Amino acid sequence: MRTVSVAVPNPAAPPTVTVDWDSGNVGVPSRPVVNIPIGVGVQGPPGPGGAAAVHTQSVAAGTWTITHSIGRRVNVAVFNTSGERILVDEQQPNTSTVVITWAVPTSGMAVLT
Repeated sequence: MRTVSVAVPNPAAPPTVTVDWDSGNVGVPSRPVVNIPIGVGVQGPPGPGGAAAVHTQSVAAGTWTITHSIGRRVNVAVFNTSGERILVDEQQPNTSTVVITWAVPTSGMAVLT
């Protein structure tokens, strides 16, 4: 376990902090110093995988209902048939469905990540 020196901030005059990464020392000229022990903790569980899905809507429709198997709520990027990104307000009624409702029937592609 290493100990790093950390300055106690003075709101009237914010200090300049210097860090020596080779020695692990942190210094602040003319300021009180607090020593805080640091160490390596236990590694956490792995994050979600980088799953993705692509939905192609080749026939224009007023509602796109997209079912996916990513298993969580997703980020949605929608593109028209020219490849331009379109901002939409999608609904995600559960962790495997995305619903996009259009004012006029639209075709294009949705990328779910």
